[in-house]
Amino acid sequence: MKNRGSGIKVKRLITRDKAVIVAADVMTIKELEKLVAQTCNVKGIEGYRIGLALALTYGIEKIVAIIRKHTDLPIIYDHQKAGNDIPEMGKTFAGVVADGGVDAAILFPFGGGLTERTWIKACENAGLTVLVGGHMTQKEFLESEGGFIADSSPSKIYTQAAECGVTNFVVPGNKIQFVSKYRKLLENILGPNNFVL
Repeated sequence: MKNRGSGIKVKRLITRDKAVIVAADVMTIKELEKLVAQTCNVKGIEGYRIGLALALTYGIEKIVAIIRKHTDLPIIYDHQKAGNDIPEMGKTFAGVVADGGVDAAILFPFGGGLTERTWIKACENAGLTVLVGGHMTQKEFLESEGGFIADSSPSKIYTQAAECGVTNFVVPGNKIQFVSKYRKLLENILGPNNFVL
């Protein structure tokens, strides 16, 4: 692993060192509008994550329009584990999401290296900031925990994402030992303070 050190230009989606991204896990437009109106001016709130329930029910464009009535904070789309289909679907996904008006997309590319590289590039080409995750929060995720994902897979995903120029990552906040592990891994590749968790 090559440490790129201070030569990295970090594309910071979130400007604060410590911030809250509001998970807009509500089911109706009315609930979304109330949530955004009540939180958008709170110090430390730095963005909104919208998921597939709202997007599939109302459409990304409508959801973005509701949020934009109140704030210009970043909007992150989480398709609940995008980045796993065939490489060719990356461009389609990125185009639809970017056309919807969001600023960033979360990928959890468990489908292999080619898929990960292709989806990252497609999202970046569409003007989206990419956040890559590789380790999820639920129990029985890794093989050693009784799950299906090889214990080495998350590190491979984070490493390849960093080597592709990604500087924003999603880590399992409820598994502190792994957050520390991935921070050290990314520091070795990108250098300290050259990425965002």
